[in-house]
Amino acid sequence: MKYLLLSSLSISTYANTDLFCKVKGDGTTHYKTNKSHYIFKGRKLYKFENEMTTLFPSKYPIKAVKEYNDKIYILTGEKNSRTPRRFG
Repeated sequence: MKYLLLSSLSISTYANTDLFCKVKGDGTTHYKTNKSHYIFKGRKLYKFENEMTTLFPSKYPIKAVKEYNDKIYILTGEKNSRTPRRFG
């Protein structure tokens, strides 16, 4: 049972690392906190945390990301709006 759990964690870690390397590339922007790492380009935001990956799609291009009090604030390129979107 221990070997099965260990191999499952290894596969999960490898898959997360593989996705991280695919997402990270030219033209991407990064934001890192103590718990999470964010990568965004265009309208896609990937959050890597505790061997788990979450995708946050956006209607508009993402300009900046900030995490504060366990909430994610996303500034988009929407015209005539300066209010960041809030998730969490």
